[in-house]
Amino acid sequence: MTTPEWLAAVALGLLLGVLLLVYFPAAMVAAIGSGVVAALRRVRGLWPVVVGLVGGLGAVVYDLVADQGLIGFHLAVTFTMCAVAWSAWSIVGRLTREDYLRQP
Repeated sequence: MTTPEWLAAVALGLLLGVLLLVYFPAAMVAAIGSGVVAALRRVRGLWPVVVGLVGGLGAVVYDLVADQGLIGFHLAVTFTMCAVAWSAWSIVGRLTREDYLRQP
């Protein structure tokens, strides 16, 4: 990935982390959306995983400072966000491939 792609992934990940702390379901939808956008823009699958990883680990860092009881939960959510973001990227990427679209 290029430097602007890394920076965009980290910036969106930080926004995702804030969203995760405020409203959990919206963060999951945003993780799926990052995978869809990455697939539509033909970005590597690492990009949405980085977005989910930065967002989840940002919430874990917040938990270290404010509420240690949620660390395990946010670590599980981090893994889940990475998994659904990559899955969305994979599914949309396969469905939008040229050879898939040209099948009879």
